Amino acid sequence: MDLEVIGNFSNKVNENEFVLFKYGDVEGKNKWNCVCSAMDWIRLSARVIDKITFDNKDIDINCMELYKYISCIDIILESIQQLHRVFFDDGSLQKFIDTDNIFKNKIGKESDNNYFKTIRASFGAHPVNLDEPNSPQDKGLKRFASNPFDNRRNLWKDGRDFSVRLYSNIVGEEDLPFPIWISELKEFIKSRYMYLNTISKQIDVIYEKFATENRKRVIVTSEEPLEQIEILKTEVKIRANNDYYTWILDDLKMAFTINSEDKQNQKILECYRQKLLDVIKDIKENLQNMIFTEIQSYEELEEIPDNVEVPSQFSYAIEKLSNAYYGGSEIHTQYPIEEFLEGIIDFTNLSLEERYVLTHAGICYKINS
Repeated sequence: MDLEVIGNFSNKVNENEFVLFKYGDVEGKNKWNCVCSAMDWIRLSARVIDKITFDNKDIDINCMELYKYISCIDIILESIQQLHRVFFDDGSLQKFIDTDNIFKNKIGKESDNNYFKTIRASFGAHPVNLDEPNSPQDKGLKRFASNPFDNRRNLWKDGRDFSVRLYSNIVGEEDLPFPIWISELKEFIKSRYMYLNTISKQIDVIYEKFATENRKRVIVTSEEPLEQIEILKTEVKIRANNDYYTWILDDLKMAFTINSEDKQNQKILECYRQKLLDVIKDIKENLQNMIFTEIQSYEELEEIPDNVEVPSQFSYAIEKLSNAYYGGSEIHTQYPIEEFLEGIIDFTNLSLEERYVLTHAGICYKINS
């Protein structure tokens, strides 16, 4: 199993947070949870299935390893079917789900998917309660599987790996031999597993349709920064509910809301706001074009050059300030920040909100002056 396939699919699902946004609440149903569960179990089963071997000298152990192998296939198959239902939402499964060319020696007339269910039932899922393969609709006819035989000792010229005998509940009815080939099971699950690539393309189709519709909607422009920020906060909720953009806009709102009674602090704050106008402009442009990459104008505001020395524990102090501001934890270890911004910001009697904004304003001022 190529683990890169499920890895690429997971990356597609988590791209831009779009799938979470669109499927977290679909008319009261959380389909995002279904997607996450399916991805987790596909990844787990794909990793396990390649580690299963049938080289134990004890046939009973090999039989249970076979059941584990078949169960992994079943988990992947069901998970991919669930993903199809989420992203195609057309009430049916795609053509590959109903193939009829993989299992070459079927007992009964079934599609590959239904035949796999028969394999799963007969080789461990419920072997003592089986339908009659040739008359599955007749509930009066039942079959019961023997324990599996390991046929890999070249006892059969057709190369079968395991087989069971299906006994009948009808007196005098002959047993049905039921062989399976591991190579066919591998081909079966590979064809289903690779369908993740098809679902990935479908996600692109869904997103592009959604993005096109939103690009046509022109975002209102306001010359008032706080008003523009509120407009953009609304647009983020409509277009993606992106956590990164929401976080920046919340920071911008605070930066344009607070004021300082200290003239020097206010001066630094005004300089900071001028820089933030470019950030607002870039967010608006990205939202209009449905682009959710990093806002470079924001990231570069406080990018401290290598030639600028910072006090010991400076990064730790910034982290603690953010934790206090966002998480309500106790604020401490702020002296490295105060040392770095000495003569630029007066930290006397500042509220937490003022300290947070003025710290970032001061860093921006120091490294860009």
